[in-house]
Amino acid sequence: MTRVRIGVGDVTGRMQVVVMRALRKDNPSDPGHPTFVCCTAVRTTGVLVPRPDAITTFRVRLPVVQSRRPSRAGYYTSDFLALSVLDPNVPIPGNSDANATLSGWAPALTRGEERFGTSGFMITLRATWMRS
Repeated sequence: MTRVRIGVGDVTGRMQVVVMRALRKDNPSDPGHPTFVCCTAVRTTGVLVPRPDAITTFRVRLPVVQSRRPSRAGYYTSDFLALSVLDPNVPIPGNSDANATLSGWAPALTRGEERFGTSGFMITLRATWMRS
């Protein structure tokens, strides 16, 4: 990933983009409903501070993985993004979305931590992905 855009309101603070890793395994007894092992923080950006009431673009260098073939144990690797808000009293930039799933964690994530998400919330973050 080479670039992220973060939109915030009038209150801003320190944040980090986090690459979260999930493992997925096909479930032959229930096709279309794979087994997931979720989620571990594997990489973070440096500290980012978006401009208030704006969408701020940051250049980043975050390798991400989306495997095409399973490991010997049968798991595919799927990376996705999370946003950690590092300062107290800074609202999490996002919107309520009843269709969103696994999109919020609290408190802020640190590298190597495992978490399960909450639903009903969509982070206002957009990334530019680059194929390697």
